[in-house]
Amino acid sequence: MMTFDQLAHRVSASGSDPSGLGRWTWQCIKCKTRNIRMITAYQPNITIGDEKQTVYAQHKRYLKYILKSPMGPREAFRQDLTREINTWKDKGDVIVLFLDANDDLRDSETHTWLTDTLELRNCIHEKHAHLPPPSTYSRNFRSKPIDGCYISPNLNIVKGGFLPFREGVGDHRIVYIDVDEQSWLEGDTCKIKPPHIRRLKCGDIRIVRKYL
Repeated sequence: MMTFDQLAHRVSASGSDPSGLGRWTWQCIKCKTRNIRMITAYQPNITIGDEKQTVYAQHKRYLKYILKSPMGPREAFRQDLTREINTWKDKGDVIVLFLDANDDLRDSETHTWLTDTLELRNCIHEKHAHLPPPSTYSRNFRSKPIDGCYISPNLNIVKGGFLPFREGVGDHRIVYIDVDEQSWLEGDTCKIKPPHIRRLKCGDIRIVRKYL
């Protein structure tokens, strides 16, 4: 996760998945009356069998042998991220979540969790409700969107969508949103006041000696 230009000066904190599994990372954007918590997250894709090198298998071993937990990786992901997001919401933060869900973000269990439990909105699908969604993974040919952007109810976007394949790194479409800077960032957080000039009084020998 990277922030550039003027927005970079508003980043007050950053962090990641406290478990060390790398499931999400975040930055806190400072505004006048609130913080915007920007999160990018990855929900493990379900794999079957003894595929030891998949993310799902790695997380499953961690949960089973390290945490001694019977939960599956996806269940643990949703439970842990829910705890984090609810903590931030209790502080008054608004949420912007970019997610590779490895699940259909129209009517799946993941979508229900995001909209009902976390009370977030799929802003891109809302913006283009009259259009069929595209496949966001290059190996999917069923117009199944598994990537998306979910935001707090009191936020709105100007534009949003998906770039064509191969216009970015990896085999997924790039997700983008355009926002109104004034309403999201609430204008300048502070005005820089120039310092007053303090001139050296060269006619006073005591001041000159002290300066030297």
